[in-house]
Amino acid sequence: MTRLDETTQSSHRWPQLLPDGSHFLYLGISHDRSKSENDALYWASLDGRENRMLMRSGANAIYGSGHLLYLSDTNLVTQRFDPARGELRGEPVTVASDVEYDRSTWRATFTVSDTGILVYHPGGGSAGTTLRWVDPTGKQTGVVGEPDLYRDVRISPDGKRLAVTRGDPSDIWIYDLIRGVSTRFTFNQGANEFLPTWSPDGRRVAFTSDRSGRGAIYLNESGGGAEEELLQQSDEPQRITDWSANGRFILYELGEPSKKRVELWALPMSGDRKPFLVIPGSSTDVSGRFSPDGAWVAYNSDEAGPFQVYVTRFAPPSPASRRSPASVGKWQVSSRGGVLPMWRGDGRELFFLGLDNQLMAVTVQGRGDGVEFGAVRPLFAANFPPVGVPYDVSRDGKKFIIYAGQEATAAPLTLVLHWYAELAR
Repeated sequence: MTRLDETTQSSHRWPQLLPDGSHFLYLGISHDRSKSENDALYWASLDGRENRMLMRSGANAIYGSGHLLYLSDTNLVTQRFDPARGELRGEPVTVASDVEYDRSTWRATFTVSDTGILVYHPGGGSAGTTLRWVDPTGKQTGVVGEPDLYRDVRISPDGKRLAVTRGDPSDIWIYDLIRGVSTRFTFNQGANEFLPTWSPDGRRVAFTSDRSGRGAIYLNESGGGAEEELLQQSDEPQRITDWSANGRFILYELGEPSKKRVELWALPMSGDRKPFLVIPGSSTDVSGRFSPDGAWVAYNSDEAGPFQVYVTRFAPPSPASRRSPASVGKWQVSSRGGVLPMWRGDGRELFFLGLDNQLMAVTVQGRGDGVEFGAVRPLFAANFPPVGVPYDVSRDGKKFIIYAGQEATAAPLTLVLHWYAELAR
């Protein structure tokens, strides 16, 4: 139906077939916020002969009752629309104010029927998430900070601080969990800083930034104030995933997800700092994590179908051993899909997020040159957003920090009958 131009956009989503049966609407967006000026609504034909931009937009639109409804700032507006010609007519009119908008999926929370019924969720703009502590059953035991747009939570090695991505464009904040205060860690206006990763001693934080237009990895003192150090960059996007417990290596993803060509690389933190390949292949995401002893790497891959979680031996190159990544073996952990694996502090348990939004756990036992896993068991489900790293686990595996959609305080839906009647007056 549509073909991505990867230089400007990374996703086409929220299609709606129009009444003539020959045309449809869709939203084209880029996950790279430095390219957000290319986000737009399109009108296209099923035969591929027509594909035209209707307007710049970062949210979905819906056709109904001769009108196109779409988001402008936080307002839901409508404009007369010819679905067969793809033409907007007249001036836009505001239908509702303060409509909820989920920045993580580029979707405003509203729908409309052909019979003139409009339903929307008032939310004062952006849908937020809440940072919560939960136990292994999912029972809430505490809250961190105020509701906001959170991503990528990471507990410090001593368990006393929390690094988290926050806002849009995103910055990294550090919460002092003992004193209950937060401090902004990055300050690059207009850029997205994300995926904070602690050094083993907690004195430094590495992170990914798109300030150069491509993802690059930077490093700074966790207390702030020092000059940032550029660790790694290339012509392809890079995203940090982990730092080994011995401090010797950083893991990072390299490649463009839209091309399904993401690999896992390791960067030595001493010597010539020459990166080496850890996981080759063709996946859209790998999310690698070191085991606490540094002997293993857990990761996810969709190279063979749905995302599954795997474990492979970590084998840095040396003069005595020149084994390729493919020769060190891999073991599949999940059977029904999974992403975002994380280790317990003693390395004897592995956690991951199932494709049904359930947090899963499995015991791990090293056996010579291999590894054995127990039965996968579900822990709890939550309303995890589909972006970022929405959970982290304490070293003892007894508590989790998660960010999930706000449910308890959600406002009721608003239903409007014959919403277009006012427009005719």
